[in-house]
This record gives sequence, C-alpha cells and structure tokens, in this order.
Amino acid sequence: MNSRMLRRLVSVLFALVAWAVLAPTVIGGTASYVTVQGRSMLPNIEPGDLVMLVHRGDYHVGDVIAYKAQNMAGAVIIHRIIETNGGRFTTKGDNNDFIDAYRPTPDDVLGQQRLRVPNGASVIDILRSPIGFSLIIATTALLLLRSIASGRPRHRHRHRAMRGIPSSVPAIPVQHQRSERARSSPSAGGRCWPF
Repeated sequence: MNSRMLRRLVSVLFALVAWAVLAPTVIGGTASYVTVQGRSMLPNIEPGDLVMLVHRGDYHVGDVIAYKAQNMAGAVIIHRIIETNGGRFTTKGDNNDFIDAYRPTPDDVLGQQRLRVPNGASVIDILRSPIGFSLIIATTALLLLRSIASGRPRHRHRHRAMRGIPSSVPAIPVQHQRSERARSSPSAGGRCWPF
C-alpha cells in the first residue's frame, strides 16, 4: 500500500470516527448540542458556552445532564444530578442554592455533558447566519474540488504523457552540449563584433 492510499484510508477512518462522535442526532449522529444562556452552572459552565451531550442508558449522581423541563413548556435545562429516587432525578445548578422543582425522568434527558466549548454559542450563531452558511458551502465545494483534482496526474507527469512517454518511466536529465563552432563563435555568449 503506497503512502497516498494510506493517507486516504486514515482520512476516511478519521471522518467516520468524527461522525460517530460529533454528528448531531438530527442528521443521524449520536450527539446533541446545547447553548448555555443562564448562570446557574457557574463557574464550570458559563453563558455562551456550547455543550455537547451524549445520550446514555443510565445516569448517576454527579453527572451534568440536559433535560426538557415539562413544567416550563419543555425548556432545556442543564444541571447536575444530586440524587436519584423512584426513577426520577433530582437536579441542581452548581451556582444555585436551591434544587430544581421539576424531577426529570430518563425520557426527559437529552444527554450527559461530554464536551464544553467556551463561547461556542457565538460560533454556532455565525454558522447559522447567511454568511456562515455560504462559507460552509464554499469550503465544502473547495474541499470536494481539491479531492477530485488530487486524483489527476501531477504537472510534470502530464507533460511527459503528452510527449508519449509513460509516467512510470523515470526522467533522465539531458545535458545539452554546444558544438565546437558554437563555442568559438563571437555571438555564442560573447560580444558580437561587426566584421
């Protein structure tokens, strides 16, 4: 296996792993994302942070989870589990001095915090804008064109192929020699005399 094929294989594997870990659930992935607006999880999670969540089958005391609070019209809350009782979680914000009134069930939970991106919400806002969407489309098109172009022969091979020489034949440097007459002629690299 040559190095070019190995690089492509590694790239494909990396893309598959990134998809499995980072792709949102709305497009077939396993992750959910929440942008934080309140201050209830300070100092660990700040307003404007982007939090990646991973849905699990079980959650434990100490896990930071995001859930839909049914008593608040389905608003998404991100808080820490401080107790489990009767199939429900008791949650509390790290910066709050009270526990949450709503006790979510596992069905209410969107996922457990896996990753926090400081100020990541501003990046999401930019990507959602018309300019950000245009940049995503342009970048994707450029990467696609680059990958298509990388499959073509290199510049030096293309010229050899046009002369009928296969690119598999190694290039042999040619030394050009000037004839004896050309070396002794005044116009061959020297000054030209009028006689």
